Amino acid sequence: MLGFFRSRAGHAWSAINTYREVLVADLGFWMARVRLADLLESLRQWDDAVREREEALALRPDDPRLRYDLGTTLAIAACSYSKATRTK
Repeated sequence: MLGFFRSRAGHAWSAINTYREVLVADLGFWMARVRLADLLESLRQWDDAVREREEALALRPDDPRLRYDLGTTLAIAACSYSKATRTK
């Protein structure tokens, strides 16, 4: 909950640290991984966001929403990387 409130208050990095602390205590807390991935995406931390989405999906492999979210993150990351390489 604290991570959520920190995020809503605009303290993304503080919220990220909170979610990471939660995951140290409980690696199986899939929703913390989802929220962490959301925050990482908002900061364009694509590799970390993809990793967290993959971990969440590994914990709940039958959840279609998690599969969809991973696909969306991968697509956005690919577009972002493509744009970055074209502008160099």
